Amino acid sequence: MRRFFAAPCLALALLALGAGPAAADPVNAPGAEPFDVVCAGQTYTIVAGGGPGHVLGSTANLIPAAFVETVTFVDPETGQTVTETFAFGIGRGKRTGQQDVLETCTFALEFEDEFGNPVSVEGAVTLFVTPRGH
Repeated sequence: MRRFFAAPCLALALLALGAGPAAADPVNAPGAEPFDVVCAGQTYTIVAGGGPGHVLGSTANLIPAAFVETVTFVDPETGQTVTETFAFGIGRGKRTGQQDVLETCTFALEFEDEFGNPVSVEGAVTLFVTPRGH
């Protein structure tokens, strides 16, 4: 049963940080919530609706390449707190031409699951910012 709750948390983080196709207007996308991503001391407030993380008040986007995240949630069957760590890449290939612009950033999300239990997702994402030099 634990995987049942970890998988939606993982999927939420993927959607929030942009693992899917680009969205035309992520601010108005269903379920889109702004959250902060910190990169080298720079805090970006982003929102994503299944696409790249759009930086609010800007034309910049954060394009993810890899994640490492820790998800903590309450198992509804046992009532025990469960913590799991996931690491995964987005896409394929070596990101040729991007190595010099990849940044490692951190994020933290907190929300409630469908039972009203707290869920937290903390992690790091390797990404690049578009347009370059932004």
